[in-house]
Amino acid sequence: MFFFLGVVVGVFYLCWIPFLVAVVLSAFFKALITPVVVLVISTLVFSNSGINPVLYGFSVESRLPVGLQEAVAQAFSDVCQEHNADKEKKRL
Repeated sequence: MFFFLGVVVGVFYLCWIPFLVAVVLSAFFKALITPVVVLVISTLVFSNSGINPVLYGFSVESRLPVGLQEAVAQAFSDVCQEHNADKEKKRL
């Protein structure tokens, strides 16, 4: 459990520390923060939101994979039933 928490916090730091450093540096050196740097840092910050569900999905104690499979199966079965009903109405 503590290892997993360390991984989550570590990924959070890896994604957000460049942003915080850039904010502090931009206060002193305006020319240092170029549009490319902003793009890379923004990508890191936003990727943290995408990495977290993957990390929680792979955790040993997580029931997310089972719940996710059930939710996807239910969603697709509903969509398929509606699609087949629409096709049947059009055919009549």
